[in-house]
Amino acid sequence: MGSCAAFLFFVFLRFIILSEQDCNDQFVIDDEIAKSMTELISLANCSSLEETLKCTVWINKDRDFFKNVKSECFDEEDSDLKKKCPNITAESDKIYMLHFRCLFAKVRNVKYSDEAIKSVFEDCQHFISGIDTIRRLWNTSDNTSHADQITNSPSQTPDPPITWPTAFVLVLLLLSVVVNIMQWLNSFQQKRRLNVKQKAMNTECISLNEDATAAEKSPEESVTYSNETVY
Repeated sequence: MGSCAAFLFFVFLRFIILSEQDCNDQFVIDDEIAKSMTELISLANCSSLEETLKCTVWINKDRDFFKNVKSECFDEEDSDLKKKCPNITAESDKIYMLHFRCLFAKVRNVKYSDEAIKSVFEDCQHFISGIDTIRRLWNTSDNTSHADQITNSPSQTPDPPITWPTAFVLVLLLLSVVVNIMQWLNSFQQKRRLNVKQKAMNTECISLNEDATAAEKSPEESVTYSNETVY
């Protein structure tokens, strides 16, 4: 009886190992799959990573790769997946097929010590460190490009910030200019009024002089007329 139970356990374990191997075989990158590794796929947004894997496979089931993965790696019925998985929308996140492979390896916690598994997912073993390196280089490139734009564009040199002392000095300069303009206008008007007044006084003096001259000449002319009458 004990040998029978051990045999059944061995068969069950062997079945699990073979099923796992069949699942992993779907991720072997052959020539056909290699062509699709840079294609974008829709990513399901679920509450757990395992559900994210299942639903991502489900919503992309029209592709042969995901159809095979669903068949060999998941045992849920289509009706159950249809109920639990969200629909694809324009706002759905997207990832590359290569990223899905490595996400699958991470969530399933594949053992890279197993040579058979390592031969399939070896490119994902240091995936996150590669992503971190790319992110660091990407950010460095953005910062360098921004610095180059500032260096190579003198006309775009940022203006120094205006402080309160600077603003106070600017206000004083503006007030000084306004006061000078007002003083010049006042002086101009005063000179103009003075010129007009002087012209009026000159005209009045000329008129008075003419009257005085006429008055001085009148007695002499009268005497001359009288003398001529006498003689």
